[in-house]
Amino acid sequence: MRTENYIKFTHDWQEKAFDLDEELFGQFVKGREKLMAAGLMGGAEGIGFGNMSVRSKDQRTFVITGTGAGLQPEFLPRHMALVTDYAFDRNFVRSIGLTPASSESLSHAAIYQALPDVQAVVHVHHKKFWTQQLNKLPTTSTLAEFGTVELARALYNLSMSQDVRAGQMIVMGGHPEGIIAFGSDLLSCIDQLIENITRSDL
Repeated sequence: MRTENYIKFTHDWQEKAFDLDEELFGQFVKGREKLMAAGLMGGAEGIGFGNMSVRSKDQRTFVITGTGAGLQPEFLPRHMALVTDYAFDRNFVRSIGLTPASSESLSHAAIYQALPDVQAVVHVHHKKFWTQQLNKLPTTSTLAEFGTVELARALYNLSMSQDVRAGQMIVMGGHPEGIIAFGSDLLSCIDQLIENITRSDL
């Protein structure tokens, strides 16, 4: 059973709209269309899966798709959230938005904190690619489960390695089907991810 909608961290959520750049939201819309067409984002059994984020210009916060966004037939600004603070040691996230931030927010935060040059993070599901690349691509421990502090810490530590910086992709060993990719901008990150997965199907 997918569990992406289940937030495991302590969440200080302010339910209000925030200033979302129109051009940036357009990138999220295009990215979501690409990921959904490839079957990498969507919903099953009432649970949304897959999420995207982009680092804010201030470099200290990031905009992320809200929890359950993959279930929405029409993607709107109200399905986004702004993560304004987080703490791994307290399993804590603070966000603003009309929808709570994704339950994978700490995973995204770990990548941003480890790699200052990364501007976008994408988390998707693909069972075949996950199985093929498990322990071939950089892979987190099977003990680091979805939505946990252990996963965030594992992603942070693994992101510091040169292999990860070169590959721009991590297999989430304790999160079956989970792949996380990152790069300098959202759409090129998504295009590269889809290309890699498509090539694996050939």
